[in-house]
Amino acid sequence: MPSEFTPYQIDHATYKRFDQRNICFSRPKWDKSFIAYGRRIYQNAPQRIAQGLRGYSKDQFAALTAAWHIHDIVPRIGPSEIILPREGTFEDYNPAGPTPEQNSILIKKFANDLGSPDVGTTRVNKDWIYSLDVQGEPIEIDQLPYAVVFTVPMDQEKLKESPNFIASTAVGVAYSKCRFIAQSLSEYISHMGYTALPAVNETGLSVPLAIDAGLGEFGRNGLLINDRYGMGVRIAKVFTDMPLAQDSPVNLGVRKFCTKCKKCAESCPVKAISYEDNPDGRFFSISNNPGAHKWYVNVDKCYKFWTFNGSDCSNCVTSCPFTKPNTRTHRMARGIVKRTGSLNGLLLRMDNWLYGRPTSRSRKQS
Repeated sequence: MPSEFTPYQIDHATYKRFDQRNICFSRPKWDKSFIAYGRRIYQNAPQRIAQGLRGYSKDQFAALTAAWHIHDIVPRIGPSEIILPREGTFEDYNPAGPTPEQNSILIKKFANDLGSPDVGTTRVNKDWIYSLDVQGEPIEIDQLPYAVVFTVPMDQEKLKESPNFIASTAVGVAYSKCRFIAQSLSEYISHMGYTALPAVNETGLSVPLAIDAGLGEFGRNGLLINDRYGMGVRIAKVFTDMPLAQDSPVNLGVRKFCTKCKKCAESCPVKAISYEDNPDGRFFSISNNPGAHKWYVNVDKCYKFWTFNGSDCSNCVTSCPFTKPNTRTHRMARGIVKRTGSLNGLLLRMDNWLYGRPTSRSRKQS
């Protein structure tokens, strides 16, 4: 049974499905009013390499580029090119098929085998599906009412190097693993006699889908906070007509903790993350989709910094107290946060004592 916990609040009078052309990664190609119009993320990489900065070497940039390779070369499959059921499938021999609960168990086990430690299944909330894709084509996948959502953890030691090439390599590796797992899950589903549509960041909003599938809560910087890995994960999903069980959102105590903790905001080089104690719903550009009661991030500033830096940035991810090694001590601390908010201030001070307060470092010098 679904829990009574409400993981988000949506003003349906304001909220509309998001146009994927308005994400900050698409706008440099068409939006002349965008603060980073015409600028590419890695365009300053040669200058960083020439400066000889720690974490910005030629071989480290080569590793970064290679890490993203599988993610980038696999074609994005649009709703008109979904993976259809294969001939001679399980359904041909057992038309009734397993129950939704049995299907979910099978899917989760296979996703675990492929390398994802956390997998959830959910009915698709159409609010989270993009209205238009990056080519401006409508996205309608009502024929695929279920989603398998999964996470891939990133290398936390490499993430600590943010915002240089070393940290970016950890991000690329996770995204390539997401692409591999999503494609493999889709093939599995098709051989079970159902239709599947693999997606990483395309087709729909990953964070709210992951929340619906019980994989975590959203944090101050808008990213998912997972129970085991904090923000140190990437998300992908597979949409399908395979009947699946509905997992329930989880209450990790994140919202209450984030009202006190502002470490992600403090670590941001361009102050793109809100310092407000409580979510105020204030948005900054068309790259924010109004109507959700949350902290919005000024992603225009964020993207512009990436183009200056010559690499992406994970400062907010690695500074989060939830993004720490999955040790007994940290599991105990997360358990306390989940059950009571009265010790949040103490736990935050302990995190500051153990790991220090974040600095809004823009790059690491030799």
